[in-house]
Amino acid sequence: MKSQLLLVLTGFLILLSGCEKDMSKFSPSDVLIYSSEFACGNTSIRLAEYEAKQIPYEFREIWLNIDQDPHPVNWDEMWEKAHSIGVTYITFPLVDVKGTILINPTAEEIIKEL
Repeated sequence: MKSQLLLVLTGFLILLSGCEKDMSKFSPSDVLIYSSEFACGNTSIRLAEYEAKQIPYEFREIWLNIDQDPHPVNWDEMWEKAHSIGVTYITFPLVDVKGTILINPTAEEIIKEL
């Protein structure tokens, strides 16, 4: 219940803050998000934030199933990107914004890189 309330409040605050860039000129392939919808509350909060700011994104699931069997492509891509910036532990989501790798970024951090 608390996480749902936090999600709603976060979305509300983001809507109030406005967005300076025109997100319609960006493609979902400009923002690649690596995480899991199976078990990551942090990712759910961030996705709500990105959607409230109308940031287009492509979500890349890292698990094949709830048993957390790694996705054969997305898992390796995620770790390759993480290792490219010296990261060995990820706080999800990992986001690739046009080649800039960010760990658990805010919407503002993504917009800055677009």
